[in-house]
Amino acid sequence: MTAAVMRELDRQTIEVIGIPDLVLMENAGRGAADFIQDQHEDLKMPSVIIFCGKGNNGGDGLVIARELGNRGWKVVVILLFPNDQLSVSARKQYDILKHLTENDPDLEISITEIADSARIWELQPADVCVDAILGTGATGADLPPLLFSAVEWMNASPSATYSIDIPTGLNSDTGHVANTCVDADVTIALGAMKQGFFVNEGPLHVGDLHVVDIGIPFRLMNQTRVGLNDAEDVRDFFPARNRIMHKYQAGHVVILAGSVGMHGAAVLAARAVLKTGAGIVTILTSPGAYPAVASLVTDALVYPVEWSSAAFENPVIAERIAKADVIVIGPGLGREPDTIQFIREFIAEIEVPVVLDADGLFAVSESLDFLSRVPAPLILTPHAGELCRLLGIDKDVLLADPVGVVREAAGKLDHILVLKGPHTLIALPDGYVIINPTGNSGLATAGSGDVLSGMVAGLIAQGSYPEDAAADAVYLHGLAADLAVSETTEYGLTASMLVEFIPIAIQELLSE
Repeated sequence: MTAAVMRELDRQTIEVIGIPDLVLMENAGRGAADFIQDQHEDLKMPSVIIFCGKGNNGGDGLVIARELGNRGWKVVVILLFPNDQLSVSARKQYDILKHLTENDPDLEISITEIADSARIWELQPADVCVDAILGTGATGADLPPLLFSAVEWMNASPSATYSIDIPTGLNSDTGHVANTCVDADVTIALGAMKQGFFVNEGPLHVGDLHVVDIGIPFRLMNQTRVGLNDAEDVRDFFPARNRIMHKYQAGHVVILAGSVGMHGAAVLAARAVLKTGAGIVTILTSPGAYPAVASLVTDALVYPVEWSSAAFENPVIAERIAKADVIVIGPGLGREPDTIQFIREFIAEIEVPVVLDADGLFAVSESLDFLSRVPAPLILTPHAGELCRLLGIDKDVLLADPVGVVREAAGKLDHILVLKGPHTLIALPDGYVIINPTGNSGLATAGSGDVLSGMVAGLIAQGSYPEDAAADAVYLHGLAADLAVSETTEYGLTASMLVEFIPIAIQELLSE
């Protein structure tokens, strides 16, 4: 969620539903304390240092201090602002904590206000460090010296570091960082994960993710237009198989791909289609690439084609196209003028779903009006550079608000847009955006995008709706990479290896 959406949900919960903000804060702090406690049950005499800001994020930290103190932890609270500057709710939590410690001397809870950066560096590490300085209300401006020192101390500490709601220094919407940012081992998101966790520099700082239910009603939470691609949803919409189905029921994918020197793209896309479960694959490739493609993909039908409208006067090729359930256009296809003209003419006439990637995207770049008039469902799978070329925008515009850009583009195009990246985004024409959590840096290798195109097509061929196929394929693509690196590391992963882990990823998904 964005900060604005989260603020509106808080407002409706408090003002419309009538749940007091102190109740939400109690739920947040108790849920976070429960999680921290569970992670450190093996500690005999656990200790924690909690850095608190002046807003409600600091109030959450004060609840965590009380909860862990009541469970026998040694707690050191560091207030980075005078207590008379705390928000109303945070001040209430401060007063409760003070009264508790005054009336129960056995509790090992201390509260210290620090205003001098030098004193930060005099602090002694604890088993656990909690960052409750800034939440989603932060503007993303550079941190002042005191907060900067607190963040740098946490990053230098050997303690397990938990950020509450969002790491201090990270913009919860854009994923950009200020002059420094907490490198959390775990970010405990309150209510919902935040958009900035998954875009730009966000993934470098959030660590593992855990969500605490703070009591916002499900009806309100369900109104948001951003979702996380999770295993349960992927499993629910994955195409089913049965014992008596035949190859035509598993679907026919036609791939227009490959050129001289780029035959591998066609090979990878075709192998991915087959490994994902489609029944028949036809590859139409350039004459120069034909010998290599035909020899490397023995499970597919392969035909050489000169890219012009006359190509489909060949009755064999016309028949293959006519029988296609889905078509992939672009991997390694080339950028010759005749090829570009052919792609545009072909897309304008086709009626079955089309996965458009690589050179297919180049052929229609800066052609939003043309794409919006294409009758067939399109699934566009650009990386950041390809999307910027397609939309005619600078990369800085995309990086400033990737979710917003893909949402607007998918709406204008009236097609599905898959922005490949560290956390791939799937934008649907109705404005809904899905953020994918699987995958790793091993996917930063040539050919991984060709594999994804084949996987999307393979699922559509088996009966998945295009939007479900896009989300499912992206999830499995990342999961296959996550499983593969356990054997080959992120340094050694290749697209060919990735293909071999597709069935393993499907098995992992369906066996849960």
